[in-house]
Amino acid sequence: MSAAVAARIAAPVPTAKAAATSARTAAAAGTGASASADTEASAGTGAGAGIGARGQASLVSMSECLRALAFMGDLGMEHPAEPSLRTAALGMTIAQAAGPQPVPLRVIATLANDLEALSRTDGIAAALTLIASKHGPSYPPKLLDTLRRNATEWLADLDNRTICRRPIAPGDRPNEMVSLELMADLIDLQQPWLRGHSRRVAQAALRAAAIIGLDNPTQQRTYRAALLHGLGRGAIPGSIWNSPDPLSATAREQMRLAPYWTLRALRHVNGLELEADIASHVGERLDGSGDFRGSIGAAIPIEAQVLAAASAWIALQSARPWRPAHSPEAAAMLLTQEAHAGRFNPDVADALCGMQTDQQEPTSTPARISLSEREADVLRAISQGLTNKEAARHLSISPRTVNTHVESAFRKLGCTTRASASLKALTLRLI
Repeated sequence: MSAAVAARIAAPVPTAKAAATSARTAAAAGTGASASADTEASAGTGAGAGIGARGQASLVSMSECLRALAFMGDLGMEHPAEPSLRTAALGMTIAQAAGPQPVPLRVIATLANDLEALSRTDGIAAALTLIASKHGPSYPPKLLDTLRRNATEWLADLDNRTICRRPIAPGDRPNEMVSLELMADLIDLQQPWLRGHSRRVAQAALRAAAIIGLDNPTQQRTYRAALLHGLGRGAIPGSIWNSPDPLSATAREQMRLAPYWTLRALRHVNGLELEADIASHVGERLDGSGDFRGSIGAAIPIEAQVLAAASAWIALQSARPWRPAHSPEAAAMLLTQEAHAGRFNPDVADALCGMQTDQQEPTSTPARISLSEREADVLRAISQGLTNKEAARHLSISPRTVNTHVESAFRKLGCTTRASASLKALTLRLI
């Protein structure tokens, strides 16, 4: 997306921030989902479940997916060992170990995040103790037993990177496979405000593809590509995604190439060649103003035209560290303007805008957990990637007060990490 287009889509943002918004909007056309992974229509269980309303479950080799993640970690960027990549690899290993146990994908993702984060800050033994305290409906006891027996080995493999370099055995068994939905959930762990983003984009793209009359195989290719389109974000340091300030030319170039890294990483996964190509077009625009190829018109596959518009559509309605979320009405107006300007397929834009009332998260039963207004403010701030000190400055309170509210919110939510607390609060519509 061009700077002018992105500036329009990102409005209202102060002019001084237009460059930062431009690059980030172009690179991930919608990296900022505030919706949780728990909002999917049919969050199934096990490695092969959790498909969308009409998306067909796709199983791919876990070893190949891990190799794709290893590739992302080896790029030699500013932070080549981003915790999100470690968490994703660990999550796939946990899913494999769970075998036939009925474990929801969101539980696997949260467990992986807790184990990776807590082991780094408190050590493995303390991490296992904290995680064990959350047994029951949060973490199934059998899965915790598996975790106790294997956590040390898994984390050692993670440190040595061997977890991402297991040889691909011919004829993988079902429990050596992973669903694309799980991979999408783990990819979205890169930032707290990305929770559930890829699934939402995939659902919107699938529905739009059906509305404009694409055949079922094309719909499913679009759905699968949408699930994986954010993989290249792992090549970009989290500090860039979370910065509310204008980006340097170097940072903008990094953002522009995120879809390229998605393409490169997915080359390690057999059977997803078409989906990799589609996913890498997420930043392209019909008038040639997009990234990273600058493709024009029919050179952009129809599946990619759907994905690009769906990604922007979800992004516009999602809060980012550098701008607030747009209302559905404002998002529809902006997307329509972009389509009329020749950047999005107008039929796809119409299809997406026509489903705006359906795209909103369903009204849920009020959560039994109740956060105070200040606790919600603090948790909302840290869910956007702010440190405690930054949250204190943002809310004009002391860091000690922030710590107090964080600890209170964690107790109420039954969580021990920022990521899991943010995920649960978003799921329960508390922030």
